[in-house]
Amino acid sequence: MHRRPAVLLALLALLFLPGSASAQDSLTLKALARIEQYERLEPGLEEGDAKTAALYLNQIAWAKKRLDAVSDQSEATWQDANRRYLALREKIEKKARGNAPPVTGDYDYAKLVQLNKEIANALSNFQLLSPKHLLDASRVRGIERDFLDFDSRLAEFPAEDENVKIVAGNLAGFHRLFDASMEKVRAGRDAKGGMDAKLEELRAKYESKNTPGNLVPPFEEQQLRAWALEMKRWREREIPADLAFLSEAANNPAVNQQAVNSLYHWLSGTWKRRLDEVEKQVRERVASDVQIGQEVAQFILDTDPANRSHVLRILSKGRFDENMQRLQDARHAVAMARVYDDAMGSPAVFGPTITDPSAPRPPKPDREAQAQLVERAIVHLEAVVEQA
Repeated sequence: MHRRPAVLLALLALLFLPGSASAQDSLTLKALARIEQYERLEPGLEEGDAKTAALYLNQIAWAKKRLDAVSDQSEATWQDANRRYLALREKIEKKARGNAPPVTGDYDYAKLVQLNKEIANALSNFQLLSPKHLLDASRVRGIERDFLDFDSRLAEFPAEDENVKIVAGNLAGFHRLFDASMEKVRAGRDAKGGMDAKLEELRAKYESKNTPGNLVPPFEEQQLRAWALEMKRWREREIPADLAFLSEAANNPAVNQQAVNSLYHWLSGTWKRRLDEVEKQVRERVASDVQIGQEVAQFILDTDPANRSHVLRILSKGRFDENMQRLQDARHAVAMARVYDDAMGSPAVFGPTITDPSAPRPPKPDREAQAQLVERAIVHLEAVVEQA
């Protein structure tokens, strides 16, 4: 058997690198123009002129690459161009072999190289396709016709030859990629019904009216804990799970991708922002109640029983009951802040909403010190009354 230098094996592998091609159907006319050009040149090609034949084959491979990129391969213009390409290629390959009788154990190496180029081009074009393109039956039939052509031509070469094995491996890899892609498309079609139903469920689930509402003060422990559980349920379970489903649906070309994208942006954008706004309003109201209560408590503690003007500002007509109620509110505010801190897992303080679990949290206020300040103020107010 005729042996080719080992460097040729490397060249065959390099030929399999992906190329680039346009997917526009208008390329049929460009391909046809190239085919017509070499149909005119082919009669002048001499028998046995393998070098010129290889040049011609390389040029019409350019036309084949454009034909493979056409989206609708069922049109008569495309069918005619493809038929003429195949006929022209066969004529050129035949002239390249000349009148030399076939040699047992040997083959037309240039023809093998050309086949490998066409396989590489077809693979490159296939890799440019999105899964949605594989829903087009006419496009899929065109790819399957190419496989029949490649398989038939490869069968003409001795299977045990090392160079032939490389080309066969390239073609087998292309087959596997195509089969896996089509299996994914079929699985997507099978899953479409369930996914469409789930999309309808999500549309209803994430209607604006279902956004967790704001809390109306005064807050109570049971109310605040129930609200915190609802907020955490949406943030930690519902939204992440539904976004994961939408990401899966985005990979299924059989599903309405406009609906998927719309829902994904609604959940990850608008819906999350609304949750953040509600959380911020409640959190900062709790923090504000604590702040006001601490200021009231400090105001009472700053009252000097020996200073009559000081005493009057907290004990003049009706002021004692008013200030005692304000201190009771301050006590309740600290208690609700403790509930919030525990239920939400982050302190009730002023500032933007932090949703990233790995982001640093603001320091937690000393709730015990805040509570003690209020209790001291209550004792002090009662003491001032007794002395007055």
